[in-house]
Amino acid sequence: MRLEPVMLSIETGRGAEHDDLVAVLRHQEELGSVRLAEGAGDLVHALGWAGARRAAAARLPWVLTPPRLAEALTTDQARFLQSADAVVVRTSQQRDAAHAVGVPWYRLFVVPVAADASTYSRSGPSARNTERVRVVAESTGAADGIPTLLAALTRWDGAELVVIAEQRAATLRREARRAGLSARFLVVHPRDELERAWWIRSAHAAVAVPSDGVPSRLALDAMACGVPVVATSVDQLEDLVVHGVTGLHVPADDPLSLTRALRSLVSDPFRLEALGMAASDRAVNRYSRERIGRDLLAVYRKVLAAQPDTDDVDDVTEPELVEGGASSTLEAPRTDRASSASHPQDDRLEAPA
Repeated sequence: MRLEPVMLSIETGRGAEHDDLVAVLRHQEELGSVRLAEGAGDLVHALGWAGARRAAAARLPWVLTPPRLAEALTTDQARFLQSADAVVVRTSQQRDAAHAVGVPWYRLFVVPVAADASTYSRSGPSARNTERVRVVAESTGAADGIPTLLAALTRWDGAELVVIAEQRAATLRREARRAGLSARFLVVHPRDELERAWWIRSAHAAVAVPSDGVPSRLALDAMACGVPVVATSVDQLEDLVVHGVTGLHVPADDPLSLTRALRSLVSDPFRLEALGMAASDRAVNRYSRERIGRDLLAVYRKVLAAQPDTDDVDDVTEPELVEGGASSTLEAPRTDRASSASHPQDDRLEAPA
C-alpha cells in the first residue's frame, strides 16, 4: 500500500550546516514521498536553533536537527532538544552528546550526510599521476590535521601531497617549504565539483586527520571515488570509515602512526584495491541520497504515528533499526516507548590550466 506523502515545512537558520538535508528532501519531493509546504503541514523539521525556536511555537509535531553539539548548551537549547518529538543528528558521537543532555534514546536518530554519487564515483577522468604515491587531503582551517600530515610525509620520500583548499594557499605552501616538501606538494582550488573529483580519483589514498571540529567532506567524496581513507575517529569519520574495511583509523596528532598507516595501505596493491572497492560500495549504498531520504521519511512517519489524531497508524512502516553502533545509518535503541570529460595534463604535479 502506497502511503500518502508527508506534508513537511522546513525551518532553517542563517547557517548552511545542514543544507544537504534540504537537497535530500527536495529529491524526495520529486519522488512524491514528501511535499514541502511554505506554511503549516503535517510536521516541521527545524534545522538549527533559530529554526527550533520557530518550530516549537508552531504547535505542530516537530523534528530538530541541531548544530554540532560541542559546547555547553543554553537553557533554551537544552529545552528544544528535550521537547522535540524527534532529534535527528548526523553522527553517533552527536547522538551520545544529545542523550547526555536528556534526550531519550527512543527519540534520537542518526541520519548522516549523503554522498553525491552522480559526481563522485570510481569511473571518470582523473589527474595524471607521477612516479610517487599520491595522497590527497583537504584544508579547512584550525585543527584540520594538515601539519600532522606534513610531518608524516617528511618520513616518506616516495609520497607527494595534493591539498584541496579554498583559502590559506600561501600559508600551506610556506608550511610545506619549512617541512622540506616543496617539490612534492601542491595546493589546488578546484573550479567546480567535477575538477575536485578529478583530483581525488588520482590519489592512492585520502587523509582526513582532524583533531577536533567538523571534518571536511573529503572522506565521503574519496570513498565514493573508490579511494581508501586514513582518518581519525572524530565526529562523522568514526562512523564513515570502517577500520580495515574502507580505510584505517589513526590517533590524532601522531605523524608516525599516520606514516605507518599510509605505507601499509600502498605496500599491498591488492589490499589497496579491495579497500577502495569496499569504500565505494559503502558510500554509494549506505550514504546514497535515496537511502538518507528514506531514513528521514521513516523518522517523520514514526513521529506522525505517535500523534493521537494521526490516521492509518497501522499502515506506517517502522524505521529500520540497524544493530552495529557506528556502522548504522539510522539508529534508535528500542525502549518500551519506542513503538510510537578528462583535463589535459603532463607528467608534472601541477593544477590544470
